[in-house]
Amino acid sequence: MTQAKDSALALGILLVTDEPDDFEVWPECLESVDLFMALRTQWHFGGLGGRAPGLDYQALNAAMEMMGVLDRTQAFRDIRVMEGEALKIWRERSR
Repeated sequence: MTQAKDSALALGILLVTDEPDDFEVWPECLESVDLFMALRTQWHFGGLGGRAPGLDYQALNAAMEMMGVLDRTQAFRDIRVMEGEALKIWRERSR
């Protein structure tokens, strides 16, 4: 099982796709992708109030510190893009 499938399964999501488990990451994006994957257990989900899911940004700050991310502004922008795409996919799959 891939890391992405393990992460999804931990969130109660079963990934069933015909897409390959491996994907290419450009070298200039590797740090941000590694950071995003490090945050795979740091999603907040709404309870009875129906709050939309999203990443815990306090955990993001801690992860950036532990991983020695130098350009935190760019890393934050990159994480927001990946978070938004993940949320879009979850919304589409929940219909």
